[in-house]
Amino acid sequence: MIAREWKCRVPEAHNEGFTAYLYETGVKDSSATPGFLGAQIFRRSLTGKIELTLITYWDKLESIHTFAGHDISQARLYPEDEVYELEPDLSVQHYEVIEHRFSPELRGINRCSCFVTSQSSSFRPPPDVPVGPPLISALRL
Repeated sequence: MIAREWKCRVPEAHNEGFTAYLYETGVKDSSATPGFLGAQIFRRSLTGKIELTLITYWDKLESIHTFAGHDISQARLYPEDEVYELEPDLSVQHYEVIEHRFSPELRGINRCSCFVTSQSSSFRPPPDVPVGPPLISALRL
Protein backbone atom coordinates (compact mmCIF):
# COMPACT_ATOMS: atom_id res chain seq x y z
CA MET A 1 0.00 0.00 0.00
CA ILE A 2 1.21 3.50 -0.88
CA ALA A 3 0.23 6.68 0.99
CA ARG A 4 0.23 9.99 -0.91
CA GLU A 5 0.49 13.11 1.26
CA TRP A 6 -0.42 16.64 0.17
CA LYS A 7 -0.66 19.76 2.34
CA CYS A 8 -2.11 23.22 1.96
CA ARG A 9 -3.05 26.24 4.01
CA VAL A 10 -6.14 28.43 3.77
CA PRO A 11 -7.28 31.48 5.74
CA GLU A 12 -9.53 30.54 8.67
CA ALA A 13 -12.46 32.23 6.92
CA HIS A 14 -12.26 29.66 4.09
CA ASN A 15 -11.88 26.60 6.32
CA GLU A 16 -15.35 25.06 5.89
CA GLY A 17 -15.77 26.09 2.27
CA PHE A 18 -12.41 24.72 1.18
CA THR A 19 -12.88 21.48 3.10
CA ALA A 20 -16.17 20.87 1.22
CA TYR A 21 -14.44 21.83 -2.04
CA LEU A 22 -11.62 19.37 -1.29
CA TYR A 23 -14.20 16.58 -1.02
CA GLU A 24 -15.74 17.59 -4.35
CA THR A 25 -12.39 17.73 -6.15
CA GLY A 26 -9.40 15.81 -4.79
CA VAL A 27 -11.25 13.21 -2.72
CA LYS A 28 -13.95 12.61 -5.33
CA ASP A 29 -11.47 12.32 -8.20
CA SER A 30 -9.13 10.10 -6.19
CA SER A 31 -11.87 7.73 -5.13
CA ALA A 32 -13.07 7.36 -8.74
CA THR A 33 -9.61 6.15 -9.80
CA PRO A 34 -8.95 2.38 -9.94
CA GLY A 35 -6.52 1.38 -7.19
CA PHE A 36 -7.75 3.99 -4.70
CA LEU A 37 -8.05 2.42 -1.24
CA GLY A 38 -9.01 5.29 1.07
CA ALA A 39 -8.37 8.82 2.25
CA GLN A 40 -7.92 10.83 5.42
CA ILE A 41 -7.99 14.58 5.94
CA PHE A 42 -6.18 16.12 8.88
CA ARG A 43 -6.68 19.71 10.02
CA ARG A 44 -4.70 21.90 12.38
CA SER A 45 -4.86 25.53 13.34
CA LEU A 46 -2.03 27.91 12.57
CA THR A 47 -1.92 31.63 13.26
CA GLY A 48 -4.78 33.01 11.16
CA LYS A 49 -4.79 29.95 8.92
CA ILE A 50 -5.80 26.33 8.78
CA GLU A 51 -3.45 23.65 7.48
CA LEU A 52 -5.06 20.65 5.81
CA THR A 53 -3.26 17.42 5.02
CA LEU A 54 -4.84 15.01 2.58
CA ILE A 55 -3.52 11.47 2.66
CA THR A 56 -4.80 9.10 0.03
CA TYR A 57 -4.06 5.39 0.00
CA TRP A 58 -3.33 3.40 -3.15
CA ASP A 59 -2.67 -0.20 -4.10
CA LYS A 60 0.40 0.63 -6.24
CA LEU A 61 2.30 3.50 -7.86
CA GLU A 62 0.75 2.80 -11.27
CA SER A 63 -2.66 3.71 -9.81
CA ILE A 64 -1.28 7.04 -8.62
CA HIS A 65 0.00 7.68 -12.16
CA THR A 66 -3.55 7.17 -13.43
CA PHE A 67 -4.78 9.84 -11.00
CA ALA A 68 -1.88 12.31 -11.03
CA GLY A 69 -0.30 11.90 -14.45
CA HIS A 70 3.29 11.24 -15.46
CA ASP A 71 5.02 13.19 -12.64
CA ILE A 72 3.41 11.87 -9.46
CA SER A 73 5.62 14.12 -7.31
CA GLN A 74 3.62 17.16 -8.47
CA ALA A 75 0.38 18.14 -6.74
CA ARG A 76 -2.82 17.96 -8.73
CA LEU A 77 -4.40 21.40 -8.38
CA TYR A 78 -7.82 22.63 -9.52
CA PRO A 79 -8.96 25.86 -11.26
CA GLU A 80 -11.11 27.14 -8.38
CA ASP A 81 -8.34 26.75 -5.74
CA GLU A 82 -7.56 30.47 -5.88
CA VAL A 83 -11.12 31.33 -4.73
CA TYR A 84 -10.12 29.97 -1.30
CA GLU A 85 -6.78 31.87 -1.20
CA LEU A 86 -5.11 28.48 -1.17
CA GLU A 87 -1.43 28.18 -0.31
CA PRO A 88 -0.77 24.71 -1.70
CA ASP A 89 2.33 22.60 -1.46
CA LEU A 90 3.24 22.08 -5.11
CA SER A 91 4.77 18.70 -4.49
CA VAL A 92 3.50 15.61 -2.73
CA GLN A 93 5.20 12.88 -0.74
CA HIS A 94 4.74 9.14 -1.16
CA TYR A 95 5.26 6.53 1.52
CA GLU A 96 5.16 2.78 1.64
CA VAL A 97 2.65 1.86 4.34
CA ILE A 98 4.27 -0.81 6.48
CA GLU A 99 1.66 -0.86 9.25
CA HIS A 100 -1.91 0.30 9.62
CA ARG A 101 -4.08 -0.63 12.51
CA PHE A 102 -7.30 0.72 13.94
CA SER A 103 -8.92 -0.22 17.20
CA PRO A 104 -11.38 -3.14 16.89
CA GLU A 105 -14.44 -0.92 17.27
CA LEU A 106 -13.35 1.22 14.29
CA ARG A 107 -12.27 -1.52 11.85
CA GLY A 108 -14.29 -1.53 8.68
CA ILE A 109 -16.48 1.38 9.73
CA ASN A 110 -16.62 4.74 7.99
CA ARG A 111 -17.15 6.59 11.28
CA CYS A 112 -16.71 10.16 10.12
CA SER A 113 -15.94 12.36 7.16
CA CYS A 114 -12.23 12.07 7.93
CA PHE A 115 -11.90 8.61 6.32
CA VAL A 116 -13.34 7.60 3.00
CA THR A 117 -12.82 4.18 1.46
CA SER A 118 -13.34 3.05 -2.08
CA GLN A 119 -16.32 1.04 -0.83
CA SER A 120 -18.00 4.12 0.66
CA SER A 121 -21.18 5.11 -1.10
CA SER A 122 -20.78 8.78 -0.16
CA PHE A 123 -18.17 11.31 0.85
CA ARG A 124 -20.34 12.37 3.77
CA PRO A 125 -20.88 10.38 6.96
CA PRO A 126 -24.20 8.69 7.70
CA PRO A 127 -26.77 11.11 9.21
CA ASP A 128 -26.51 9.53 12.66
CA VAL A 129 -22.72 10.05 12.94
CA PRO A 130 -21.81 13.38 14.57
CA VAL A 131 -19.13 15.33 12.71
CA GLY A 132 -19.62 18.81 14.10
CA PRO A 133 -17.04 20.95 15.88
CA PRO A 134 -16.57 18.59 18.88
CA LEU A 135 -15.33 15.79 16.61
CA ILE A 136 -13.20 18.11 14.52
CA SER A 137 -11.68 19.62 17.65
CA ALA A 138 -10.87 16.16 18.90
CA LEU A 139 -8.94 15.45 15.69
CA ARG A 140 -6.78 18.60 15.86
CA LEU A 141 -3.22 18.24 17.08
